[in-house]
Amino acid sequence: MGKSEGHRKQTIKSAQKFHFFTHSPTDFLPDLRRLLDDNERNYPSVIETLFNKNDLQAQHFQRQLLEHWARMPAIDVQSSVPFEITTLRSKLRSSANINDIHFMINGLMVLMKLNGYEDINSASIIKLIIENLKTKEDPHSLIDSLELAVCLLETINAKSLDSIAVEVSNLLVHDDSLVRQKAKGLLKSLLTNESIVHKLSEDTKKRLLAMIPDNLDPRDGKKILKLSYLVHCLAPFMKDDEKYSLIQLLLTEAIPKIRSSAANEALRQLAPLIKNMDTSSELREDMLALLSERLKSRPSSNKKTAMELLIELYPDCEKTEKNGISKDILAELQDPNLQFYTNHLQMFGLLLTKMEESDKKSILTNSLNTLKQVERSNLAQACAALNVLIEIAKTEPHFSFPQEVLINIEYILQSPGNEKLKKSLISGLTYVMNHTTKEEKNSFAYALYNILSAKETLSPVDVDLLVLILSFSEMDLQDTIAQFMLVNFDSLNLDAREKALNGLSQFQNNPRLLKKISIEDILFIIEREEKQSIRNAAGKVLNYVLTCQDEDRVLEIMKKYVHALSDKKTDHSKILEIIKF
Repeated sequence: MGKSEGHRKQTIKSAQKFHFFTHSPTDFLPDLRRLLDDNERNYPSVIETLFNKNDLQAQHFQRQLLEHWARMPAIDVQSSVPFEITTLRSKLRSSANINDIHFMINGLMVLMKLNGYEDINSASIIKLIIENLKTKEDPHSLIDSLELAVCLLETINAKSLDSIAVEVSNLLVHDDSLVRQKAKGLLKSLLTNESIVHKLSEDTKKRLLAMIPDNLDPRDGKKILKLSYLVHCLAPFMKDDEKYSLIQLLLTEAIPKIRSSAANEALRQLAPLIKNMDTSSELREDMLALLSERLKSRPSSNKKTAMELLIELYPDCEKTEKNGISKDILAELQDPNLQFYTNHLQMFGLLLTKMEESDKKSILTNSLNTLKQVERSNLAQACAALNVLIEIAKTEPHFSFPQEVLINIEYILQSPGNEKLKKSLISGLTYVMNHTTKEEKNSFAYALYNILSAKETLSPVDVDLLVLILSFSEMDLQDTIAQFMLVNFDSLNLDAREKALNGLSQFQNNPRLLKKISIEDILFIIEREEKQSIRNAAGKVLNYVLTCQDEDRVLEIMKKYVHALSDKKTDHSKILEIIKF
């Protein structure tokens, strides 16, 4: 399993020398960079020296380096750690570090990635873990302890396993959700691994099972949540009829009565059990009824959880149940005010991948019929149908959008208001355009521009649509749209102004379009706009526009603004900003 001590000694090639820094999203060790500069950037010897020292600065670097390496893929760790495994092993054995749980977990993670995990005496570390789990105080320290326990699970003796199992079960109701998640993960690992679970004493197993009736209190959300975790983890030790009765009781009597966050988490624990039980049809019926009810309720987290679990259960459902799930989810997509609308669309896309072709075709036909019959009274239904078509198209590479779909997109966009509906379409419209012919694209682009240009005022969503048309329209229309946005710039609200400028800056590699943009228009925006982000967006456009001009034209503009600095009445800060751009 491990490599020989001599084999781990590495010679870092020049190309690998700063491998560590290439994996850091930010330079979080500037002092180490300076240290490398002082030592002629000899990365291997500096790191080795750091790990052989015990002063406070060296310990600080050691912690940060280990934390960084612990999060890297194993293959990258092996080309980033330039010292022998024995150096790190001796650090982990050191009495000075044994009480530093963060140091220990990161160090052990790195050792495992270097295949040098053997020879570590885990007894003292396990003792530290058990003591730390008993405190139940610092969430970060608890999470580290739980993760470290998972790493050491195979090496823990029977007595310590008993202690850990009991302490971890008490953390299933910790206030920190990540602690609860890690505790459940550890308990599940402990109870589902045959080579580990046989070490548990019968008393401990009985003690864990005895916690089930102790927590069966429908009035106490914390106890019901803990109970759901216990059932999830202890299911292999429970009799089928006991498990069945308990889950049914939770679904019908307990979970509907507790607060949403605890109920959603409890349902997540029960779903995989219901899915895998042989006699689950009645339980699944209870679960589907509860999820369908929660899909229509608030808060939005109820809807999100319900949709995710409905899709998880979908493949094992009967035909009528599948139809019910599809119907419920499609109904939800008709609500543009949904907080998780995009998430719901993505989840519906996932549902499509689990559907039989006949079911998918049925939904496709119904959605097309809805679009053909669209009226002002059911725009939400039409918009949902269009979004459904887009999701279906993503699963069908050769799908072609019929002409009536494009016509009805125009209808939806032409209707007054409905900003949220329109916003929900924008991401999908790009996909629609990629599945239409060049002629259809141009026809749609001109039709959409005519709709938007006829409006008295443009909303931020309208500007988003104009920018979208820019990306796929022909050259003449691109010029027209760019000029239209600048001419109407004053009538836009602040959000729409910024969107318009950011849209124009996307065409930095289109000099033909940039040359048509008036430099004076952009300079005027920078001079008078108060909002810094709008000036920055305009400055970016100015920068791209100037790169398309000849040198004399750029110098002429620069001289004008340098000369303006001598005028005491002008705003020098704005002028300097323009010169900077």
